[in-house]
Amino acid sequence: MDWILLDLEDARGRRLDACRLADGHEVSLLAQAQARPFAPALDPTGRLIAATVQLEGAGGRADSQIALLDLERGVCRWLKQSRAADWHLGAIAFADSGERLAAEGSVGTLAATSIFVFDLGEPAFERQKLTAGAGSPDRTACHSPCFAAGGRQVFYLRRTPGGGCQIDMIDLDRPGTSAATLPVEAPSKLMLGLTDAIRIDPTPGLAFCPVRKRLYFAHGAAGRHRLAWKALTGQAPHLFWRAHGQISGLWAAADGSGAAYVADGQLWWADVELDDVIALVPEQTKIDPTLVRLAADPAWILIGGHEGDGAVVR
Repeated sequence: MDWILLDLEDARGRRLDACRLADGHEVSLLAQAQARPFAPALDPTGRLIAATVQLEGAGGRADSQIALLDLERGVCRWLKQSRAADWHLGAIAFADSGERLAAEGSVGTLAATSIFVFDLGEPAFERQKLTAGAGSPDRTACHSPCFAAGGRQVFYLRRTPGGGCQIDMIDLDRPGTSAATLPVEAPSKLMLGLTDAIRIDPTPGLAFCPVRKRLYFAHGAAGRHRLAWKALTGQAPHLFWRAHGQISGLWAAADGSGAAYVADGQLWWADVELDDVIALVPEQTKIDPTLVRLAADPAWILIGGHEGDGAVVR
């Protein structure tokens, strides 16, 4: 755990800062007159940040483009495809190598109806290429990509016509028909459905546990949500007992012991051995889900939030 990212609102719009935990060194990365958060993603090696930047496009519309910020070299590049006409990308996830990313997005519409996978290349991201794409057969929304360990499979949520969601997977090692419904050309890979349509809230996204080979997600609707997990095998999803009004952030522990999540402004820990959920912070501390990060040792969790009129990072 080398850096914490601060996606902040100020009088001019948004500001993205990074703070190095070893010595408290702060770096200002981006400042932009935009209303939407940058929603930054830090690659697992701690070197590269990807952030969604709103820039004015043709006709005054806001285009979503992805900035690539190298903390070691101090350089900012752009994901080239995100700067192409009519492309809109966001909700970024890195593979564990830091050299591959996935994003939800679309071409020609603002609705996120596809998942795209890019290899960034080295040095300085100059050999970027579109590695795979997956469209929705029903033209419904696709959300929240995340990688399996090794970066060879991508999981994501796909809306179904009946109003639910299902979990799909792109296997980047096997050819298939994933890009058949895309409005642009992209390498087509094997796409599999891991669940039928179930009640999933896409807000916190997905979190993959490589040790237990399972995906965590928020199950439910209409103000009653429970943390759930689904193994990559055929068994049905398992739901933890505690219900919440809203789950807004979710992280799987690297050692497979459980998952941390933010719900109703509080930080919770779901223990898979005990099949139980406990609160981790005092009730008066309101947790900001953008300021939570798990260490490799799950005994340590970095959190940020608000107590009274002030902010706190622990």
